[in-house]
Amino acid sequence: MFSFITRCLPFSCAFVAFAVLLHSIFLADFAIGEDVSIAALHEYSEDFSLGVSPIVSRGELYSELTKRERSFEPYFLSLRFDETHLRSGPGRQYPALWVYRRLGMPLEIVGKLDDWRKVRDFQGDVGWILSNQLRSVRAVIVTLPEVGLYEEPSTSSMKIARLGKDVVGRVKSCKEDWCRVLVGKYDGWARRGGLWGIRNEELLK
Repeated sequence: MFSFITRCLPFSCAFVAFAVLLHSIFLADFAIGEDVSIAALHEYSEDFSLGVSPIVSRGELYSELTKRERSFEPYFLSLRFDETHLRSGPGRQYPALWVYRRLGMPLEIVGKLDDWRKVRDFQGDVGWILSNQLRSVRAVIVTLPEVGLYEEPSTSSMKIARLGKDVVGRVKSCKEDWCRVLVGKYDGWARRGGLWGIRNEELLK
């Protein structure tokens, strides 16, 4: 570069030197701008994936979530639709762990963040679901190979149906060791020991 400038005419030398100076300044500004853009994109990406302000680090967020979960009182809801994605984090950008294809299946709510609910299913899998994918209708799922459905809350009463494993039913009420469950056209009582979706000793009316 300098050898070229030294061989040029005086007027052109001044012009070329000025042009080189402007070019150097432009490159410096471009490089700085590029770094700033990358940093800003990184902050935005962090903000988008976590749903919080960029000034909150990932570690701080999960620490806060852990604190909330410790003080969170779990409760049960059920699936509103017959196809629902269980995601690895509280956002659509997180990958789906499972796709539930069971309308009304019960889920235990163990945490929340904005419009997302952290849930646990009857097999112990944990993930996140949008709150509008859930409903307050109480339901249970059969966890034993077979559970009898009786006319009254007693094994001495008439058995009206046999419920197989993974059958989902709507809970109408629970008392002591029994829950009244509606499965299709069958309405009867089943022992809660073979059902998942209700807390131990929980009474429903």
